[in-house]
Amino acid sequence: MLLIPAFFIQKSGHRAGGGGVARPRLIRETAGMNMGNLPVVVLTLLLAAAGCGKPPEPLPARSTNAASSGSALSAPVDYLGAVNDARKRSVATLDLASVRQAVQLFQATEERLPASLNELVTSGYLAKLPALPAGQQLAYDPQTGAVRVAAK
Repeated sequence: MLLIPAFFIQKSGHRAGGGGVARPRLIRETAGMNMGNLPVVVLTLLLAAAGCGKPPEPLPARSTNAASSGSALSAPVDYLGAVNDARKRSVATLDLASVRQAVQLFQATEERLPASLNELVTSGYLAKLPALPAGQQLAYDPQTGAVRVAAK
């Protein structure tokens, strides 16, 4: 059964010669609103009803810096710590990319993979092996030529 709000229904008047009973009919226009706007009105009412109810649970606070206290006073220190961590990660990424490129260049030129990363230095493909942040080292697989950063 279709429920239609009362303001959309109008009693039809007695028609001349019809002799009929007054039956309800839908109003085509009510107070300047045509039936083309009905889906918009219904959607607005549904969204308003969906918004009413229990408020959502607050999300737990996340921090990119594990040592962050969340205080406004420590915000500059937290920011500088995060910037320093990002700098270390970007330097390690760039160093890793340069070593990988040197391995590829060595393989293309020598038609083999280097036996170790030190061979890249002695052959002149790298000036020196990059110094990674404390606690990290370069790991090289001579069978595949894969280079990655690993924990010491």
